[in-house]
Amino acid sequence: MQRHWNDHDLETYWSCSSDELKLLPPREASSRLGVAASLKFFQLEGYFPASGRDIPSVAIDSMAKQLHVEPNAIADYDWQSRTGKRHGSSAGFVLRG
Repeated sequence: MQRHWNDHDLETYWSCSSDELKLLPPREASSRLGVAASLKFFQLEGYFPASGRDIPSVAIDSMAKQLHVEPNAIADYDWQSRTGKRHGSSAGFVLRG
């Protein structure tokens, strides 16, 4: 995964579409940002991230801005919990159609 992204690439690869935004959990900022990050990472890499460290910080910042949440909310997302894995499998199911 590349670590340096320009503004155009962030918009192209790390912004959620209106349909993708509907997939995000409605409540906690950490869940919204974690699911969005997992979804976009999956689209780029073909698998879900094991942790937030797998995702470039500039991409987290960009998605947080789009979602109107603080970027540091990602620190509270539990990537390995049952909920985190369920979010990934739900998003993967939708992506595979």
